[in-house]
Amino acid sequence: MSKETKQDEFKIVLEDGKEVNFDDLQDEQKIMVNQIRDLDMQLGRLNFQAQQLQAAKNHFSTELNSSLKEEKEKFKGSPKDA
Repeated sequence: MSKETKQDEFKIVLEDGKEVNFDDLQDEQKIMVNQIRDLDMQLGRLNFQAQQLQAAKNHFSTELNSSLKEEKEKFKGSPKDA
């Protein structure tokens, strides 16, 4: 790995687009950057889990509706309806 590539890995891009080297930050700022990175990873995991949960909910809702439809059709043919 070249020096240039290694230095690019430690650059932080601020909201205004300015780039700052991670090594140039104060210790407290480095902690904040690490907190933000960790929170981004947690949010990514939670969004992934939310997608899985939504898909599972949709599946069970579909299954319930199918079950209720089958039950309704079953009772249509019963002697009570005649």
